Order: sequence, then structure tokens, then C-alpha cells
Amino acid sequence: LTLAELYHMNEQFAESIASFDDWTKDADPVTGKNWALQAKNYFDQDDFENTLIFIDKAYATGDAPERAWAQMKANSLLSLERTDDAIAFGRDVLAKAPDDMEFVNFLSALLLDAEKPQDAVTLLEGLRSQGKITQENLYVNLYVAYRDVERPIDAAGAMREGVEKGVVKKTKDRMMQIGEAYYDGEDLTNALVFFREGAALTTDDGTADLYVGQVLLDEEKPQEARVALSTAIQKGNLKQLGNAYYQLGIAELDSGNEAAAIAAFKKAKGFPESQKNSEQALKSLGL
Repeated sequence: LTLAELYHMNEQFAESIASFDDWTKDADPVTGKNWALQAKNYFDQDDFENTLIFIDKAYATGDAPERAWAQMKANSLLSLERTDDAIAFGRDVLAKAPDDMEFVNFLSALLLDAEKPQDAVTLLEGLRSQGKITQENLYVNLYVAYRDVERPIDAAGAMREGVEKGVVKKTKDRMMQIGEAYYDGEDLTNALVFFREGAALTTDDGTADLYVGQVLLDEEKPQEARVALSTAIQKGNLKQLGNAYYQLGIAELDSGNEAAAIAAFKKAKGFPESQKNSEQALKSLGL
């Protein structure tokens, strides 16, 4: 067995497998940890069928299972495209160890990948109601699950709770996610709050400021919108700069600043994503 372990440590998996097979001819008993070594030999060679054979032998010993066993089995099932079996196995693991948050993360992510977001919501909300979500990735998975089942306000509330508890880091991207969810749920007041918080967290990315400007235009506050949109353009790093100039033109026009609006529309005209709308805007102004 020692020889098999040494071969495994040196990534000589074929030699480790052979040594292990020789050892098992006389070994009694063979423990779960022993069988898991052979499973790992196959797993590290992407031989998932044999991984399952030997990891099941590890479980069959009745020894206390290690987390690595569950990870090997679940990932092997996934690699063999046996998603439903992987989910069923994950549920069985959590039934026996409900507080294993690493495996909760694995299963919730698996449910999302399998397009079963409501199951992910059920799993994670059960833990959230007990105050057991203490990892950022679990709040992120819950946010994604709520978005996938088209419950944006609940998605925003979940991520917001994570931030307020200090579990989720307060970053521009997280603030943007909360703001976007509120926006999609037609809660413009909260959307504006979180877009502004996101904007305050960066000096070299105007995306959040752009969203602030969009919300302010929706709320018919063009003078405030023009400030936010100008800031967005100044900060830069925008994916569609042309649209930012076009919206700035709208804000300037609605603020009674026709000359500034024309200047913004002319800049927007130079970008493919905003060319058509800008030309129409300029045409409506007689240009």
C-alpha cells in the first residue's frame, strides 16, 4: 500500500493502480480510505467509470466518508453527463450533512447548471431562513436562482441582505447586480440607490453612472441625468460609448440645452450602436 501511495504522489498512476491491486490480494480489511486512493488514481486520469466503481467500494465499507469522496463521485457523475444522478447523490450527501456549506454550494450551482433554479431557491432559502448562509457564493447562487425564476425583487433582496451582513463584499459589480434586479422589478427608487452606490465605488468605470442616468431619464429628471451621463463618459470604460452620448443628448435636449444636445448627438452618430437613433434625433432638430 505504501508503494501505491508513493506512486500516486509522484503521479505515476498506472504503477499505483498495479501496486494497489497487488496489495488487495492479501489485504484484510481494505478500508474506505484505501479504496478512495484507487478511485483517485482513476479520477486523476479522467477515467470516471472506474472512479465510480472504487469510490462506491469506499462508501460500501461503512467508514465515515470524507468530503473528497463526495466530490470525486459527484464530479465523476457530472463528467459522464449523469446530471440527475449527480443531483440525487448531492441531495443524499446533504441529507446526512446538512451544514456542509461547500457541498451546498456545489449542489446549488449544479441545480442552476441543470436549469432547475426553483430547486436551487428551495435549497438555499431553507438555509437562509435558518441563518446558515455565511458564504458569498451561496448568496450569489440564490441571486442567480431568483433571477432565473423571474423574481428580480427577491434576487435584489437576497444579495442586499448578504451585503448588509458583511458576507457579500460591497463592490461595484455587486451594487450593479442589486440595482439591475430592482430595475427589472420596476423599483426605480431602490435601483437608483444601488446604481449610485456602485458609481461611488469606482473612478475609472462609468457603467454605474450610465445606469444612474438611465433611471433618472425614466424618472423624467433630465438635469440630474445629464450630470450622471457626463460623469459616465468622463470615467470611461463603457461598452457602448455611443449610447451614452445618445442618452446625454436626450438629457440635454429635455433640459433645454439644444446646442449641447446637438453636440452629443453628433458624437453618438460616430458609433454603430447609436448611429441610426442619432441621425433621427438630428433630423428632428432640422439638421
